[in-house]
Amino acid sequence: MDEIIYRWIADYSLGVIEKEDFERLKAWIEASPSHRVLFEQTLRLYKEGREIGFLSAMDEECSWKSLERKLGRRHRLTWTRWIVAASILLAGVVGGGILLLPEWENDSSVQVFSEIPGKATVILRMADGKSVSLKENETIGLVEKDGTEIHKDTMNRLVYAASNTEKKSVLHTLEVPVGGEFDMVLADGTRVWLNSATKLRYPTRFTGKNREVYVEGEAFFSVCKDSAHPFIVHAEGACVRVLGTEFNLSAYPGERTITTLAEGKVEVNG
Repeated sequence: MDEIIYRWIADYSLGVIEKEDFERLKAWIEASPSHRVLFEQTLRLYKEGREIGFLSAMDEECSWKSLERKLGRRHRLTWTRWIVAASILLAGVVGGGILLLPEWENDSSVQVFSEIPGKATVILRMADGKSVSLKENETIGLVEKDGTEIHKDTMNRLVYAASNTEKKSVLHTLEVPVGGEFDMVLADGTRVWLNSATKLRYPTRFTGKNREVYVEGEAFFSVCKDSAHPFIVHAEGACVRVLGTEFNLSAYPGERTITTLAEGKVEVNG
């Protein structure tokens, strides 16, 4: 996208966007899940910048694609750290030089944000079709029909604890909305950080030769080592096989699947 997207988001965050531009921005956001992700991340950039007090200048030739690439380099613990690093990109399109961010008495960006679709809580879909809303700062304790215990702690992390049972495991789906992030631990100890607009389908506990999960969107995996049971991630147009490693997988619908290795080795097919 060209520079106009920058300007729309900049005006939007300040609460001064024109009605026609706002409608165009909404249409752009709704056109692709990745657009929604980038929109959310750029808004966070402003919040981070306000805490810092200023944003540095950038080369005038930097384009929206440059920002997209920067924001695409996720940290394994939190994507927001990359947003701070990318603040240098946004500054230039808002005016060049040093951008001083005002201390808003009323956060107009929040008021306008209520009109953008897709804002919701993280949802856990159980095997019986029941949907559980995983609200922030709320602890939850559940037991699946196969005996697996599921806990959401005060750190907003979902943890699975497999039971010693012969019952067949069941599949769960975790859905993270636009603008959200979530942290979970699978039954084998593998830790997963899910980014905005991401779905992860996985068994309550792993049985058989392979440990297999399915992702739509973007997630970072820190896989618990088990050479006898390879960990396999299925995504749109790709299959990633590992024994124990750390990697990021971006597989939003209709877009190219990208695997970024942080540590160890992976085998990508597709």
